[in-house]
Amino acid sequence: RVKDSVADFCGTDTYVPGDLSKELTKRTKSGILKYTGKDSYQFGDITAKAIKNYTGKDDYQFGDVTKKLMGNLFSGKKDGKK
Repeated sequence: RVKDSVADFCGTDTYVPGDLSKELTKRTKSGILKYTGKDSYQFGDITAKAIKNYTGKDDYQFGDVTKKLMGNLFSGKKDGKK
């Protein structure tokens, strides 16, 4: 029963040991590439994308996160938007 569920999840007819790990790796990689908008993954890509999304800046400079955080905390806006 579990083997059938794993095979279905993996898109295969039968379960072979290692199928689940391979499928999870494939889906994780696909999700990361979709999130970062890149064709390949390099260490730090997820963090760089998250910082870019948070600060709204393409190029990170030391202090950008702190400035954004302080601006959100002390701007008087509840959602952090100006």
